Amino acid sequence: MSVWEKIGLVFLLLVLTAVVVLIVRSRQKLKQFYNEVAIEMEKTTWPSRDEVIASTSLVLGAVAICTLCIWGIDTVIGSLVGWMYK
Repeated sequence: MSVWEKIGLVFLLLVLTAVVVLIVRSRQKLKQFYNEVAIEMEKTTWPSRDEVIASTSLVLGAVAICTLCIWGIDTVIGSLVGWMYK
């Protein structure tokens, strides 16, 4: 085995060692992250069913009103443009 082959082998072992260390550290950090998420989820207060229904109804109503306004404006502008090109 030549000197360059030995140097290459040592370099390869160093790279593999670094990869293993990074994997172990990232797994530990990932586990810690999920533990912290679980702790924060326990602190969360969720809305009641009635609050969700009320909020959803409000959003759907607002979307319906905006849709009708945009439809009306589009119809008027379309009519005006059609009238101008006749």
